[in-house]
Amino acid sequence: PTLSPSAFPTELPSSSASTKPSGMTTTSGPTPVPSTSFPSESPSWHPTAVPTGSLITPDPFPGLTMNLNGGTLLMGESITTWQNVTARYIENFFKQATELGVSDVTANITLTDQTAARRRLSRSLQQAVKLTFTETVTYRTTNAQPSDMVVLEQPFFTSTRRAVYVQELLITGDPAFASVATSTPISRPQPPDPGQADDPDSGPSILIIIIIVVCAVVVLVLVGLIVYFIFRKSPKGYTSNVGDGAPATSVPKEAGEDVSTLQGPAK
Repeated sequence: PTLSPSAFPTELPSSSASTKPSGMTTTSGPTPVPSTSFPSESPSWHPTAVPTGSLITPDPFPGLTMNLNGGTLLMGESITTWQNVTARYIENFFKQATELGVSDVTANITLTDQTAARRRLSRSLQQAVKLTFTETVTYRTTNAQPSDMVVLEQPFFTSTRRAVYVQELLITGDPAFASVATSTPISRPQPPDPGQADDPDSGPSILIIIIIVVCAVVVLVLVGLIVYFIFRKSPKGYTSNVGDGAPATSVPKEAGEDVSTLQGPAK
């Protein structure tokens, strides 16, 4: 190699390696653009759907009651109309009241009895009809426990909700609902007292005791009458009645024999 290096590098490298280190470091600077890629605008994962719970099918609920204040007894097609409107109202209510945690509600209403009633107002009585029915429902819930009471009671729990229900009846145009003013909440039958059957003072036990006592008295009376008539009946024959305080004497009568009860003269 030459002692005086040229100002410009030669196109051909030197055949011998340089004995002096270069004054420039070989460390390269950071790259202007990081190698990390940006997130995709269309991610490949899919969010998990909100759980709706399994389908719950409780047993039918018989003996439910409701009053239609201002209504009359339902006949014919009016019964079918009431059943359909009530079931549809319950289903639509839970489509809007999602905060209750109940969804996919299906309802079926069957009228089992109805009676005319009266509702006392401030100065008068208003006619009403008491409807007894069976409700069958299925539903899904996100609540920890089954929500039977929610499904049964919530659609008619407040006066505002019941006013919406009455409006659904009125728009049917059925004359049976033309005078309906309000409705009452749904009432469930009271369960029997479990201790009543074991209570010795309960109604059925007292009734049984009374029946037994009456039967015993009747039997005693009949026995007494039979005994009385047996001893009252006189024996066969004649009864003699002798004066001077002598006791009466009964003399049997033989067949074909004349019997005299007169005593002979005293000797």
